[in-house]
Amino acid sequence: MGARLSDTDYAERIRAGDESAFRALFDAYADTLLDFASGYVEDIQACEDIVQEVFVRIWRGRANLNPKLSLKAYLFKSVRNQALKYIRHAKVEREAEGYLQSLHYTASTPEDELYCAELTVLLNRTIRQLPDRCRTIFLMSRVDGLSYQEIADVLDISINTVKTQLGRAFTALRRNLLSER
Repeated sequence: MGARLSDTDYAERIRAGDESAFRALFDAYADTLLDFASGYVEDIQACEDIVQEVFVRIWRGRANLNPKLSLKAYLFKSVRNQALKYIRHAKVEREAEGYLQSLHYTASTPEDELYCAELTVLLNRTIRQLPDRCRTIFLMSRVDGLSYQEIADVLDISINTVKTQLGRAFTALRRNLLSER
């Protein structure tokens, strides 16, 4: 494919399953999108993952591509949204680590110290094992102190989804803590 195609041509050909058009789209925009993502995220590997995820989503959703819309604008908006999602997730993880480290209390005996250390490890492991969305919602609620509505707004999900995911997180925590008694 020699010359660069228009957004309409890219969309139509990709919708039809044309892998060479998809590859040409990737070649045309990947470096620019990587530079754009690096304006939000300093980690180059994370930027590459963000751009790759956007292109994977385009290929998977190719049947829904609208040739009338600007593919270039869609790409930049998607990279921006993925970068902001990455930043939120990284912030929540950093704060969770700090929160978990602050949970230790002054134990009066060596046995208490051991018990607290084991409990902190178990809590940390359980939180890390939660599915990504569930973990993010749990940490936003319990570490960041966000309300259900604020979490729903930030993640662009319903309040019921927030409630369901928090319920799952608490169920996992209870199950793991009780099984260790």
